[in-house]
Parts: sequence; structure tokens; C-alpha cells
Amino acid sequence: MTWWFPVVLGALGACGTLISPQQLEQAELPAVQKEELGQRWDRAVELANGFLDSAANRALQDCHYQLQPQGMVLTTPQGPVPVQIRCTPWGSLVVWSGFEAQERSWGFVVGARGDGPAVAANSFFLRSDGQARPAWMMAELILHETTHQLHHVGTVSWLRGAVYYIQALSYGGGREHPQEALPYQVSADFMNWHFQPNH
Repeated sequence: MTWWFPVVLGALGACGTLISPQQLEQAELPAVQKEELGQRWDRAVELANGFLDSAANRALQDCHYQLQPQGMVLTTPQGPVPVQIRCTPWGSLVVWSGFEAQERSWGFVVGARGDGPAVAANSFFLRSDGQARPAWMMAELILHETTHQLHHVGTVSWLRGAVYYIQALSYGGGREHPQEALPYQVSADFMNWHFQPNH
């Protein structure tokens, strides 16, 4: 790996379009689309918080999401933690590779998907088939990537990113990857909680 490789990855991961309620409101989109996206995101945060408040939550104790104009904030016992979402070139490469997002120390990146402004046409709001991602799928994605961020596993720093990609050569980038074990466990716990009959 040459010295410039991490620099390029960092630039691809950090630049791009911030996805926030404020950015959605300012985007050149029909009012009805803005309202629908905002409502779906509100519902996703509501679902994520419902899970966090449940006995099914074992990894993100005493946490709670708030959706603010600038984006999401996770309150923790150590204080508030911003959870930024950006649609970036690196996120688009991640999406092209078959994934939906990738963690960062400040939140996570998603990739371009569908037509329109990047703030709405991305893998946070749209599934791989181009259809709207349901609120429960958005909630699962938020929880999964936030687990990486809070537990500092995955591509959340230069060193951890390098180790992650080296390990990916042996394990792949899915459930078998050692740094994906806890985030995938949170995803599974959320899914079991969300789809239980009495929920």
C-alpha cells in the first residue's frame, strides 16, 4: 500500500453531500417528496429508539437518537454523539460493491442510487431495486453503522480501516468479518424485536 492510498480513501469518504433534514428542505425536490422522506426518517428514528429502549438492545445501552435540522445526534452516558450521513464517491463504490453503507468515526457514508439530488437519491433512502427503503430498514442501517461508530470497530480510523481491508481479504466484508460481528448482532436483535408478533 503506497502512502497516498489512505489519503485518497479519506478524501473519497469525507467529501460529498451531507444528508440532513435541513439539506432535504433546501433541495430542489417536490414538496410532497420532501415531506415523505422526512416522515420516513422520523419513523426510522422512532423505531430505532423503540429498540434501544427494549430488552432486546444489548450493545447500545442508555442511548437515544434525536433527529435535528443538522442531522442525527445520539445521546449517550458520555454525552451527545453526532451521527452524520454523507453521500460520497467512496459510498458509491461501496454501493457498487453490493453493500449499503460504510461506517466512519463521525457516522457513515452511503452511495448514489436513483435519480435526483444526492441528498435524496442515495442508498440511505433507496433500496438496491430503486424503491423506497422502508423505515424499519433505515432504522436497521442506522443502528448497524452506529454500533461500528460507538464501539470503534470497522473503518472508523486510518489504522482500523487498514486492518479492516486486510482482514476482508481473508473473511470478506460480510457477517464473517471479525469487525462486523457486533454490528450484525445488533442488526439481528433489531430484526427479531421489530418482527416479533406482539410488537
